[in-house]
Amino acid sequence: MKAWLVAVVFGVAAPVHAELTLELSHRAREVQPGEIVVLEVRPSEDPVTLSASAFGKTLRFFRSGSDAWVALLGIDLTTEPGSYDVLVHATVENGNIARKSYTLSVGQKDFPTRRLTVDPSFVSPPASVIERIQREARQLDEILKVGQRAVSATCIYVMNERHPIGRCEYHIVSAEFD
Repeated sequence: MKAWLVAVVFGVAAPVHAELTLELSHRAREVQPGEIVVLEVRPSEDPVTLSASAFGKTLRFFRSGSDAWVALLGIDLTTEPGSYDVLVHATVENGNIARKSYTLSVGQKDFPTRRLTVDPSFVSPPASVIERIQREARQLDEILKVGQRAVSATCIYVMNERHPIGRCEYHIVSAEFD
C-alpha cells in the first residue's frame, strides 16, 4: 500500500525544471563615450525571448555560436562617466524567466578640439545681405515642403548679438514630386 501512494504522488507531481541562469560579459576596445560594446549572454537554456536595455535603449540580440547571444551597444558621445546598469531579461519555453543586471563602468573620454579663428564678416554678415539670406532660407523651406514624406535636416545656427545666422544641410530620405 505504501508503494502505491508513493507512485501516485510522483505521478501527479509537476516536472522539476532547473533554474534559468544568465552568464553576462562584454568586450570593447574601451568602455567610454563613442565606443561600441559587445554584450554577450550565455543562458543555461535556449531562450524563447531575450532582451536587454541600457542607456534608455532596447538592445537586440543575435545568436553567436551554439550557446551565446550577442548585442551591440553604442555609448553615446554625451554619456557622462559613471556606472550604468544593463538589464537583461530572458524566457525559456517552459516559462522560466531570468532577469539579471550587469554594470558597465563608462570612463572619461577627452576628444581633441581645434579652435578656428575666422574673420567676423563670416560670422556676422553685413546688414545688406540679411534680407537675401532670410529670403533664400524661406525659398528652400518651400521647395522642401513640396510632396515630401521625409526629410532629414542638420542645422547649425550661430547666434550673435544682432542676428541668428544658420546653415542647414538637407538630406531627402524619400520624396514624391508632382
